[in-house]
Amino acid sequence: MFNKMKIVTAIVVILVVFTAMQAISGSLFFSSLRARQYNFTASNQLSHQQRELGDGWQTLVKTRVTINRVAIRILKNQTDEQSLAAINKLLLAAGASLEAAQQHFNQYRSYPRIDGQSASTADLIDNKFKAFAALLQQSAVFLKANNYAAYGNLDAQQAQDELEQAYQQWRDENMQLINQRSLQNDSNYQQVLIMIAVIALVVVLMVAAVWTLVRRVLLAPMQSVQQQIQRFAEGDLSASLQVAGRSEMAAIAASLNHMQQALLGTINNVRDSADAIFGSAIANGNNDLSARTEQQAASLEETAASMEHAYRDREAER
Repeated sequence: MFNKMKIVTAIVVILVVFTAMQAISGSLFFSSLRARQYNFTASNQLSHQQRELGDGWQTLVKTRVTINRVAIRILKNQTDEQSLAAINKLLLAAGASLEAAQQHFNQYRSYPRIDGQSASTADLIDNKFKAFAALLQQSAVFLKANNYAAYGNLDAQQAQDELEQAYQQWRDENMQLINQRSLQNDSNYQQVLIMIAVIALVVVLMVAAVWTLVRRVLLAPMQSVQQQIQRFAEGDLSASLQVAGRSEMAAIAASLNHMQQALLGTINNVRDSADAIFGSAIANGNNDLSARTEQQAASLEETAASMEHAYRDREAER
């Protein structure tokens, strides 16, 4: 498989795999971070809601205690000027605390309702809080008018108990939501740990695969090419380079083999040419020697003929 892979293709595959890993890990991390941020925001909102509603509930109870103190003074028929001034002061304090309770309740309602909170429980809290606050306000009006009988007909304890039950139910539901958010945070934390472990494992495997790929596709063929070039430098053209595949190194090896064959062809041509030149030189030398021999033989024949002719002339003269 590695032999058929090009280096450029391998680099592109490696970049794509690492980019995909970065994208996947980044998306998972962002998802986990967003979930943790949402859970943190939800827990923070629940905490603010519980604080404001709890403060409003406690302020209403404080208002009722103040009103009860006024009712006790009226029941004791404390009608002197000092007692009346104290009663008016307590009624003013009850009115102030009732207004503070309403402010806490309005602040509680200003926070948005988070996912999972019961709409029916929230409506129950609204109704019971408003009912208890209205009853306390009416109690203050009756006591201020010195109408203790009308005040006595109001069932403040029942209104307080109903609000307390609704508040307890609302708080229990919120605690369940907080626990769910905490469990989700723990689950997200475990998922992040698993994701980190998986990414680390994949990175190790990718490094091993990349090293194997580089060693088989690039380093080993390059070493073979270097050794072949070294043999060429030493004058050895007998060995042929064997690099299979379709990679760039295989193409270089094929080109090197082609160059080797071209060099061998050139050397053979030079050898044939040298042999031809050498043979031609020998043939030319032989022809020249033969011509010189024939020339010398002719000269000898001419010399012999001249001598024979001279001998005949001397014989004739005798």
